[in-house]
Amino acid sequence: MASTSKHYGDVNKWIERVIDSCTTPLQECSVRRLIRLFGEDLERSGEIDNATISYMQSALRYRLEEKQYSRIETELQNGN
Repeated sequence: MASTSKHYGDVNKWIERVIDSCTTPLQECSVRRLIRLFGEDLERSGEIDNATISYMQSALRYRLEEKQYSRIETELQNGN
């Protein structure tokens, strides 16, 4: 699965969908790297200011953490 548009807003939405599809810790680790690379690419392109890049990365990381905590909570309830 890959983003079909190169616009940063579309890529951000694609990363959100990737986060929503994560089911394992390894996938979550890969998404963390994806978020970091996304931010680095935006910084290199100079398309938007650093404050906006930081905000977008923070929002993505928060969404990932919510997903991660939800997975862990489910595993604990199931006794895994």
